[in-house]
Amino acid sequence: TGLKEEKMASFKLLFSLALLAVHASAFFPDEETINAGSPKNMTDPKVWACPEFGVCFRTTDIYVHHDIDTWQECGQLCRNDRDCTHWTWDIPRSYYEPKACWLKSSDGDASFADGNCISGSKDCLSC
Repeated sequence: TGLKEEKMASFKLLFSLALLAVHASAFFPDEETINAGSPKNMTDPKVWACPEFGVCFRTTDIYVHHDIDTWQECGQLCRNDRDCTHWTWDIPRSYYEPKACWLKSSDGDASFADGNCISGSKDCLSC
């Protein structure tokens, strides 16, 4: 019975590890799952939520405004600039440049899962 008990213990261990792996995947999704909600066409402003919390458009800067209190104000600055198509606002606790509003000429090089920014298209002025 010792061999039988050892096999049963091994089976229980393997079963427990398999269960753990299944449950862990819910907490640690793969890259495909992470990007599933990402826009497929980064240049189409209709695919972005308004606003995109935790998304930074990292390139194509036109101008940066400092000490901007809200993302809505940042969106309005973009709307008033004829060259601006998108904007990124660094939240007050950002480790980049707190309360900076970056006017952009596109939504290129979007960075996801970054809690330091809120971004949107020229038409995104409020929720």
